[in-house]
Amino acid sequence: MSHRPRPRAEKIEALNASGDPPEFSARLWAEAEAKQSWVCLGLDVVLTQLPTNLPHTIEGAREFLRSVVDASVEHVAAFKPNLAFYLALGADGIRLLADIIDHIDHRAIVILDGKFGDISDTMERYARAAFDAFDADAVTVDLYGGWDTVEPMLVDPARGVFVWGRSSNPDADAVQGSSRDADPLFMRIAGEIQSRSALGNLGMVVGATRAGDVRRVRAAAPTVPLLAPGVGAQGGDLESVVRHGFGEAPAGVLINAGRNALWASADADYALATRAAVRELRDRINAVRSA
Repeated sequence: MSHRPRPRAEKIEALNASGDPPEFSARLWAEAEAKQSWVCLGLDVVLTQLPTNLPHTIEGAREFLRSVVDASVEHVAAFKPNLAFYLALGADGIRLLADIIDHIDHRAIVILDGKFGDISDTMERYARAAFDAFDADAVTVDLYGGWDTVEPMLVDPARGVFVWGRSSNPDADAVQGSSRDADPLFMRIAGEIQSRSALGNLGMVVGATRAGDVRRVRAAAPTVPLLAPGVGAQGGDLESVVRHGFGEAPAGVLINAGRNALWASADADYALATRAAVRELRDRINAVRSA
């Protein structure tokens, strides 16, 4: 799969007067604001959870994902397939991932959630896999190996990198520092992301279950996009995340719609149910922003 021309050029023309390919942060802001949606829908498929009217097979998963994408694409800014769910299906799962990204066909941003992290030459191969083979728009990266881990992913300003900085995992404090700490590690990471964001394609993952930390991160990184998983089944505070997380363009906050949205129905109305769930989340986000 090769890079295809990027659509929606009219949306980003005002943000990119140079004629160069637009930076990822500008692309994301333009996509979200044009749709009036900062929802990111996770596409973490599990065969045994497929609706009752579909076979619990790869072909059933393909029909499920295509239907969900088509039903919700006008109401979400991004889709986020988690690589692990496709690797778990073997070679067929990799083909399924490629097919679904191809089916999205740049109608929304695609974030390949792999939490990639390794030495630099390996990361160059991960970059080729994510951006060339799968044609994803952005990835998630684990920073534990240092900034050498991130830099190979940042070569193309049009392709985004979200650094996994503040996890929603309950035991994350042991590594990332506590919300009560004056200078926790996740805040130093936020400051580093801000200082290294000149290419316009670097962002940060901050769990919505830690709404107070979203506020602190935004203060330390005022110009970068955030990705906030954890609303819904994990109980994240949506209103606080939206109220404190948004900055000026292009510093938006993608709110991840996860299990509650993707598996909104186990019956034949599954695609319509997912669309209703993401539209409800979109409307809640917009209500907070306009308040």
